[in-house]
Amino acid sequence: MSNSTILFYAHPLTARMRYIVDFIFTNLLGINVLHVGHEADWLHSPLPKIWYGNIDNAPKNEGIFLAQRHSILTQKGLQSHIQPDFGDDVLAHAFFELSRYEEYIATNRDIHDRFTGQQSHAFKNGYLQRPIVHEIAEGLKQKLRQRYATILFKNINHCFLPTYDIDMAWRYAHKGWIRNLLAICRDVFRADFTNLHARMSVLQGRGADPDFVFSYLEKLHVDYPLKPIFFWLLGDYGKYDKNIPHHNLNLQNLILNIASKHEVGIHPSYRSNQDVKRLKMEVNRLKEILKSKSVNVKYSRQHFLKLTLPETYRRLLDVGITHDYTMGYADQIGFRAGVAIPFNWYDIENERVTDLIIHPFQVMDVTLQQYLKLSPKDAIETVKPVIESVKKLGGTFTTLWHNSSLSEMNEWRGWRATYETIIQMAL
Repeated sequence: MSNSTILFYAHPLTARMRYIVDFIFTNLLGINVLHVGHEADWLHSPLPKIWYGNIDNAPKNEGIFLAQRHSILTQKGLQSHIQPDFGDDVLAHAFFELSRYEEYIATNRDIHDRFTGQQSHAFKNGYLQRPIVHEIAEGLKQKLRQRYATILFKNINHCFLPTYDIDMAWRYAHKGWIRNLLAICRDVFRADFTNLHARMSVLQGRGADPDFVFSYLEKLHVDYPLKPIFFWLLGDYGKYDKNIPHHNLNLQNLILNIASKHEVGIHPSYRSNQDVKRLKMEVNRLKEILKSKSVNVKYSRQHFLKLTLPETYRRLLDVGITHDYTMGYADQIGFRAGVAIPFNWYDIENERVTDLIIHPFQVMDVTLQQYLKLSPKDAIETVKPVIESVKKLGGTFTTLWHNSSLSEMNEWRGWRATYETIIQMAL
């Protein structure tokens, strides 16, 4: 055996146990794990070893002993009245965070039927802006180092991933004459002559559309350099889905142009979250646009961050999505699952590890400006400790930005500089 292998004992050795132990020790610390459920196997092994269970019943032998204080890792199914009083049971706490157990059993939702950051155990207990599962792994690493000096660990390097949700590629252009006429009437009714002037300038070909910021973004990505992902909203028009029509050739050419340089994914519409047929239709629309590029549509992020467990993730798997980037809050910044690296979704109801890989993000533009009501300057100071946490413990600092928030229009004036400063801090 190599000096990066440990023996892990637990009884019973459940699927949940294997999942969280493998994630912490293999994914975060880079060491192999041999699972055993019999005390004799643990006692006679020369490997570095960890015992997890009732400390009073633990064998008097060399090893690391972790107390089991909570039943979450030995339960099956969901317990609606579970109490997250984990104490020093770090493995139970880590599973609670990574599995998003609390979201399955939550009954209160916001107006968009979302579990909010303020509802989370992490927010209520003051650690939402810390990658708590990374911290748990780091604590276990130190225990192993103290006991087994020769054991080797891997270091997770930090990196930065910019992602973009393209709800509308243009603010005024390419919407069709009916939508434009109604918008003009609305501007006049509200006496919003600044917006009216900008709209007419674009429609008459005298000015650039403020939301069409893709040349600016491309220069940004080249200068630093960065490898972004773009998510495209292609649903039918509705109250919360006001995108450019999917059949518009200008939009299709823009998507093809971006896809020739960067990764792209689907941005499932607001209504698709409860309709797998609609979701499949939207995925097929993106596939049809990209067919000349032979690009497989495997990335997604829910519009409005509408995520309902387990239904949303099961629907994504049903339509062939294998990577989802929705794991973050609209109302708060921080670590929704306690981690800053991708992980496989664990389906609690079916007690199995799925093929859907979850990519968490930490900061969204709308969170900073609309939910937290921060100025551009204050936003930078608020984001800074989150970036520093990722740099310290390793992982991917991921942002969610919209093209419209880089328009330098109205409430977004000054936010380009903020975004560029965040990029510089994250690299």
